[in-house]
Parts: sequence; structure tokens; C-alpha cells
Amino acid sequence: MFARKIFRALALLMALLVLPLGALADGATPVPEVTPTPDATDTAAATPAPTELPREDGTLRVLLTYPGEGLTEVDISLDGSYSIDGNAGFRFARGSKLHVFVSEGEPVLSYEGLTLHMGDGFELTRHMTAGENGLRIGDVEGLYEGDLSITVRDGALRLVLSIYIEDYLKGVVPYEMSDSFPIEALKAQAIAARTYALRRRTSSRDYDVYDNTNDQVFRGYNAQYTNAARAVEETAGIVGTYNGQLSECFYSASNGGQTDLYVNAFGGDEDYGYLDMRDDPYDLANPQSRVKTASVPKQPGAQPLPEALDALLKAALSEQLSAMGYDDSAENIAIIDIQSITPHTPKYDVPSRVYTKLRFKLRLMARKLEVDDSQATPATAEAATTAETASTAGPNATDQPSAGATLDPNAAGGVQLGELSVLSQVFTVDLDIFDAVEDALGLSINRTDNELITVRDDGDRFVIESRRFGHGLGMSQRGAEYMAGHYGWTYMQILAFYYPGMEFVTRGYAPVILPEITQETVATPRPTAEPTPRPTYVPVGELPEGAFYAVVALANPDSTLNLRAEPNTTSQIVYLLMDGQQVIVLEDLGTGWVRISVGEYQGYVAAQYLKLI
Repeated sequence: MFARKIFRALALLMALLVLPLGALADGATPVPEVTPTPDATDTAAATPAPTELPREDGTLRVLLTYPGEGLTEVDISLDGSYSIDGNAGFRFARGSKLHVFVSEGEPVLSYEGLTLHMGDGFELTRHMTAGENGLRIGDVEGLYEGDLSITVRDGALRLVLSIYIEDYLKGVVPYEMSDSFPIEALKAQAIAARTYALRRRTSSRDYDVYDNTNDQVFRGYNAQYTNAARAVEETAGIVGTYNGQLSECFYSASNGGQTDLYVNAFGGDEDYGYLDMRDDPYDLANPQSRVKTASVPKQPGAQPLPEALDALLKAALSEQLSAMGYDDSAENIAIIDIQSITPHTPKYDVPSRVYTKLRFKLRLMARKLEVDDSQATPATAEAATTAETASTAGPNATDQPSAGATLDPNAAGGVQLGELSVLSQVFTVDLDIFDAVEDALGLSINRTDNELITVRDDGDRFVIESRRFGHGLGMSQRGAEYMAGHYGWTYMQILAFYYPGMEFVTRGYAPVILPEITQETVATPRPTAEPTPRPTYVPVGELPEGAFYAVVALANPDSTLNLRAEPNTTSQIVYLLMDGQQVIVLEDLGTGWVRISVGEYQGYVAAQYLKLI
């Protein structure tokens, strides 16, 4: 409830509102040798139907960052029954358009030309009504079915939506998964999302979850996403638990063919015994799983290597070649044959396949550094065209190496380069995957270094593949899609695969009971009055003949008195009078009604609510 002064300031606004009732080896790396099990009967047997538990509060608070963080103004459409701070006297009509902005560190509410400072903040409270009942923010299509708290923090609007968990999920599931996914995959998603959100509830801050990928993407309810809504409804209340507590039901878009552990992704020593590291052939088999690829020709002489990779390999060969007496300049090295590419050195303990190194075995051509003490000048006429260049062994003696002997551009007199020749040995080069190869070949997917790199032999080339979209913990959404769509798995089979140590129970989450606006709390329905920018109070001056001053005297100081166009309870309300407000009584009709004036307004009120002064 507002402070009384804010309550009073809103009286003028409310006169406008209408509410009808109503491992390493040479060569390419194979994919994991795991065969999907179409029937998964063992998995199904390990997951009994969820146990029923008592009802709990079902409210979740969502910090809204979409359509943008740091907003200083926003438009809100009320597509339902709303009031300010739950006061039925300060209610808005369905379809009302509000503009809220920041001024002097406070939220300001603007409605049809009226501008009101709202102090420390306010709440748009939802009431019971038939049909669609929620609000829309900015250009977001989804309906936000809850109460909206509006405050200012760090100079920007802070919007927190309080919403029933099952309504919240209808705004999450179709955005975390596509509504076109198989229904059993959507059900698994609904349970994972429900469990995750409820575990995040806390009293240490003014919200529980973000509406973005910091937690779960939430965009409000969209009626066209019928499959997602059905998945939520048919799994209502089902959550995952571990040791009797709600689990942190992690999931990601694609794990790349292997689930990961919490300690690998985030560190810490918490007990996540319901998560394990296992190969996921279902994610790997789904053609929709995220993968980036790069081709490396086996014979770079016929097809050039990617330029950045060529530079990395030659730089890595430099020390070996120099020690062997060969020139280590990139322009004097030619890679002619790549025999194998193999990922190795896992970042984490086995069986992790988050490899950190990529080993290349290759052959090359290079130029031998030859020392001839009797020769201190260039050996070719082309390299010694003047007396000056013949007597001075410097960096400009020749511009490019030739097939014949020539002066080393970087050496003193007497050191020459031999012809470019094939070296008989096979060289081994190890490159860092995350610090080098991914950048060189455009294989990075995530901000963190956690992609799974594999290599396959594709005839005249090797194909390096990078997989995993997200942290890789818990359920793979693409894996779930393939399990349900390709193998007909149920949601419980899917969940049992991805959360092997988790128990599933059904908890009743009490729905939000919306306050109802009844005939006792609603004045007679009325049309909208003409707005005025600010209230105008009683002018100072002579009273009209026979007129006298009075003040509004109400039993409840937070109530308002209707100023009507005619002396009856069915006529238009032209203004709302506050307790203690001074008016001028112009005429006593003798019927229990008096005609009064307040500022530029005139109308009729019941005499019993006035007191002479």
C-alpha cells in the first residue's frame, strides 16, 4: 500500500479508469562406441511414478531484463484486471496503456496525459477476471500473468514479476525448447525447468530468477505454443529431488556427445551426486546438434592449408628445424603431407573428452643452412649486381629465395641456404586447442573452453569437428529431442538417463489466489472522464451567496468519495475526493445530496460524507 500522500496523489488518475465487472592414437578419432537403446526398458524400470507431497507456495519472482537492461522508460499494456498496490479504488480498465519512466531517482507513472511521481515504487496488482489476464511490456508478445513491482535502482527501472510457477513455465518451455519438439521431450524440459526455478527461490534478494540465460529464458505466455502448454499441464508439480531436497536441474542445448560434471563447469565442492559424466550417443546422433567444422587437406601441395593453421604449424616447427640446421623462416618451409590429426590431453579427469591439445603428424620441405667459409659473397650473379651488394652481406642482398643456392637473408657472410628439399622424417606438432586451433579455424562455440573436439578421416582431408553448446551438465535438449522423436522414449526415461541419481516427486504448488473486485468494492461502471494534467484546488476569494466551506469526512481515511455529474448513484463520476479535502457547498438539495465545487469541478455528493468548517 502506498504512503497516504501517494494514495492521495493518485485520486485524480483514478477518475479516468473504467473497470467492467466481470585416449590418443594415430589417425582420426572415432565417435564413442555407445549404441543407443531404443526401448530403454531398464531406464524406465528405474524411474517409478512421482510421489505425491504436500502443497507449497507456488509463487516465483522473475527479474525482467528483456527487452533490455538499464531501461529508463517502458510502455506497459494492461490486458487484464489490474490495480495499483491491490487497492480496488485505484484500478485500471482492460486495455489501459501506461508509460513508466525515471525522474529524479523515482518511477513516474504516465497515463493519458497525467504524470504522477510514485515515490519509492509501486506494484501493478492483478485481480480476478474472465478471459486473458496479464500485462505486456514494450513490444514483447508474451503475456506476463502476474503482479509487477516497479522500482528504480542505479538510475534504471527495475521490474520484478511475481507469477505462479506453472504460468511461468508456459513462458519458459517454448523458448528453451521449440514448441515443435516431441511432447515427451517438452515434458522433460518442463520438469527440469520447474525444478531449477523452484530451487532458486531465496529470501536474500528481491527476485528468484532472471528472465535470461543467466537462469532460464522467459518471455511470457503465448497462446500459439500449445504443445509447451500441454507439457506443463500434464507434468504439473513434478520436480526432481536429491537427498530429499530440490535438485539443481541443469540442462543445456547440446553436450557434444558427453555430459559433464558440475566441478568441471563451475568448480566448488557441492554434492551433485545426481549428475555424472557419460557418453551421450543421442545428442551426437541428432543432426540438429550444434557442430562447427574445419577441413584440413592431407596433401597441402594440392590444396592449401587454412592460412592461420599453416602459420601455427610452421611457428611450432621452428625450434625443431633450427636445431636440425634448417632455416626456420615460414617462407622457407612447405608442409607437403599431413598423416594424422589426433586430439589428446583431457582438461579434466578421465573419461572426459574435453581435449586441450591437437597432435599433427606431418612431412615437409625445408632449406638447409650451409656454411662455406671460403665464400663471403653471394653465389649467384642475380644476387650481386653491384660492387656494393657483392661486398656487403645484408638483408637486401636478395628479395626472394630461389631454387638454387642463395645468401641467407638473416645470416652473416658465408652462411647460405640450400635448395628446398623433402625431409625424410615425420614431424610431430602439438597445438593448443583453446588458445590456438579454435581461433585459427573458427571452431569456438562457447565463451568457456569446453568444446569437444573430434577428427574424422574424409578421404583426401581430415575434418575437425567442434561440439557442445552450453555447459554440458544434465539434460541435453537435442539429446532429449532425439530420444523422444527417434526412439519414442518417455519423459521419465529421458530424465532417468540425464539425472541418474535423482528422485522425482509431485509437489502441489498452491496457485495464486487473485483478489476479486466485487460489487462491494467497485463503484458503478462509468465512462472515462476528460483528463486534466493536475488537480486544481479551491480558489481563494469570496464565496458565492449562500455557499459555505466543508471538508470530506470518511470513516476510512484511505477511501475516496465519488463526485457525480447528477445527484444519484448511477450518474457519471467526474472526480474522486479524498478524506479531509476542502470543498465549497453551493446548494443543499434537501434529498441527502448537495451540489459542491472543488477547483474547476462541480458536481454532487452525499451530504452525510461532509463536515462543516
